[in-house]
Amino acid sequence: MSGICNNCGARLSGNYCSTCGQRAKIGPITFSELREDFSQSLFSVESPIAITLKTLFLKPEKLFSEYLNGSRKKYYRPVAFFILMTALYLLVRSLIGFETNMDTIATVDENTADVQKEATVFMILNINKFLFLLVFGLGISLKLFFYNRLRIIEYWVIAFYIAGIYTLLTIFGTVITVYGSKQIQPVIILLALVYFIYCCIRFFEGNRFVIGVKSFLAFLIAMLIYVAGSFELSYLIVSYII
Repeated sequence: MSGICNNCGARLSGNYCSTCGQRAKIGPITFSELREDFSQSLFSVESPIAITLKTLFLKPEKLFSEYLNGSRKKYYRPVAFFILMTALYLLVRSLIGFETNMDTIATVDENTADVQKEATVFMILNINKFLFLLVFGLGISLKLFFYNRLRIIEYWVIAFYIAGIYTLLTIFGTVITVYGSKQIQPVIILLALVYFIYCCIRFFEGNRFVIGVKSFLAFLIAMLIYVAGSFELSYLIVSYII
């Protein structure tokens, strides 16, 4: 088939564009096409999201190495993966009518200054909306403890994937909290810690015990940055915006 590719403008010489890979014959968009694209992108075992999730759980070191070394089309991009998991969390939270445990909010010290108390409550209610701070913290702490392995931007790539998995775990925790009437957020954090250590041991070469200790400390620092940063942002929002 000859002609010009509608996507990139290259000259066609077959059923697919040799430059961008798009089909040569493109007609008007139909509901069937949208449904097929949605199904393939999310539920197909060969879709980037399925391959990304499978590899992140079974062989995270493979995904990190291949993506950093140039295999970009095979996997879901890190920022997009993080955003997708965050959007999925917000959707699930809305559908099941999840509300933050008010018992936790009730434990805020009554003697705390009004602005600090409001900021604390705001942070508790919106903590998962500040997950980008967890990404920032993970990247910084990884660079701190494994400073000579990768560049900071490469650690942030890894951090986006790990934060995406943390968000996925939070989704399951949210569902269990609503339908099981149990607050299991500490369990989710523990699972995230175990997964983080697992990723580091699989990805970094060297003594596994030393890597495990370093990754444990790195996770604690990242969570500290996450919580402290969330409170500071909450304080600013409560003080100057709300």
